Amino acid sequence: MALRVLGPHPKDKQPVELHAGRFGPYVKHGDVNATLPEQDQADALTLDDAVQLLAAKAAREGGGSFASTRGRVAARAAAAKTTPVRAAAKTAAKTAAKTAAKSAPKATPATKRASAAKPAARKPVVRKTTAKRKS
Repeated sequence: MALRVLGPHPKDKQPVELHAGRFGPYVKHGDVNATLPEQDQADALTLDDAVQLLAAKAAREGGGSFASTRGRVAARAAAAKTTPVRAAAKTAAKTAAKTAAKSAPKATPATKRASAAKPAARKPVVRKTTAKRKS
């Protein structure tokens, strides 16, 4: 819940809000949250100060601002273009594995039984006995 709305962001007209958080006041714009350096600043905070804090936070984290969102969308689109190449390689690998399995000789029940590992026989436990001495 916002303490107050500072105003619309100059780039995308989304609201910039001041919130009271667990660790002190912070400003929020979209997905970016920026903590205020001093708690006393919350009352005197202006929209320009909040925009500067949000820009610094977005620059540190490498995203979250309006301009960087466009860059992330473009990167996802470029990655989607390479996906068919990966899918073709994966399909080729599956086809090769199927043909290799078909050409391999099949095991008969007799060879399955012969190749099955038998459990190792347990060795009998030898206990040492003490002989009674004759006195």
